[in-house]
Parts: sequence; C-alpha cells; structure tokens
Amino acid sequence: MNADRFQLVESPSTFRASPTRDAPRVAIRLALVTSVRLLQDGLAHLLRDRDSSLRVETIYPDDSLESRLLAFAPDVILVDIVTLRRGVAGRVRDTLPASRTVVFAVDEVEEDLLACAEVGVAGVVGRDASVEELLDAVASAQRDELHCPPRLASLMFRRLTAMVTGGNVDRLSLTSRQTQIVRLIETGLSNKEIARQLSIEVSTVKNHVHNLLGKLRVAHRWQAPAVALPPGVTPRLAPPPKTPAATR
Repeated sequence: MNADRFQLVESPSTFRASPTRDAPRVAIRLALVTSVRLLQDGLAHLLRDRDSSLRVETIYPDDSLESRLLAFAPDVILVDIVTLRRGVAGRVRDTLPASRTVVFAVDEVEEDLLACAEVGVAGVVGRDASVEELLDAVASAQRDELHCPPRLASLMFRRLTAMVTGGNVDRLSLTSRQTQIVRLIETGLSNKEIARQLSIEVSTVKNHVHNLLGKLRVAHRWQAPAVALPPGVTPRLAPPPKTPAATR
C-alpha cells in the first residue's frame, strides 16, 4: 500500500467534489466501531499494515462508546452495517455531529441503503468490496467527499426519487432498445460491454445513452436506471446474441 494514499485517490467508484492534488500527507485518526470482536481486531490489523498514515482505534459499541469517541476525536468513523442498524449511528451523530462516517459490508438492498441515507454517511462500501476500496472510502471521507460505488449510488438515487415523488415518476416513453440499454447500465456494464452483449457498434450504444440522458433529464449514465426503471425492478440481462446462421 502506498503511504501517500491520502494525498490523492483516483477511483472510478468515487464521486468527489474537487480533490486537492497538492494536499500534504497527514495522519488519519480512524475509529473502527463494530460489535464483532474478531472483525474488529482483524480489520484493524490489516488497515494499519496497509497504510502507515492511519492511526486506528478500535471501539466496541458499549456504554463507553461516547466517551471513547470524544477522547479519540476521530477524523473518520468506520462502522459495519449491522452495527449501524443497532442504533450506533444516532449515538455517533449525537456525540460528534460533524463526524464523517463510512459504512462497510453494505448489501444492495433498500434496508441497508436507507439506513445509510438516514444518517448522512460520508461513504458506502459494499459487502464484496476489497480493502483497497475501503481505504479509498476512508480517504474520500477525510477530504469531505462522498464515496459510493455506482451500483449502490444508482439504487440510492432511485429510492430517493421514489420518496420525493411518492413513487409517481413520469417515466418518458422509451423504445425497447433504450429500455434494454438502461437495464444493462443498471448491471454496471460499460458501453463497450453493452455493445458486445447486444452485438451492435459502440458508437450506436453511445448515441442511445446520449439520447437517454436527454430524454430522462439526467447528467450521468448511472442516474438513468434510477429515473427510467420503477423502484424494486430487478435488472435483467439481455439474452445472449444469436449466432448468425451459416451462409449457404
């Protein structure tokens, strides 16, 4: 692990405001809060080993949580989703209102996403994420930037849209091809992968995506599924392209 991680992190899964490229390297005080002792000890050791700029303090969410947080004054608080749902988020917020909290081991389900959104977390890391992504999320939180994988961001945006509109989103009429492409975007495929999946040119996919963004009035491709697909829709991959019949 490069010890300069906290100067600049370039990650396609991080949505940031305006990173400071020449920021000096500083030590990061990271509070790891989890009710699983083995996870707490193992992850703390791994994080310290991977990045020397981290000062990791393990805190069990018992009656001493508030006093230990105040004594340590962490820059970033790392909490697993199970511990978060057990009321720790409210206690952390009451103790350190300006705290930056990163939640890890998050499933792509509404229950987990709403739990994160309700407490205003600074970062969301999926259950299948690597240690590298976890460290990226911590670095982003330290810079007051939101870290969220595109797939989780799309689900959160869709849920927020449904809540704001009461579920009555005016989804403009899409062609069957556009709907197909939206579903493939939802699964995380790139334009090149979508072109391969549908046996069409990449330029054709780009044109469809451009038209979709305009029709749905969104700025980024990852927002398209949130607006175009109803809440609760499970993405469906298009059938594999048929092999052309042999010419006679």
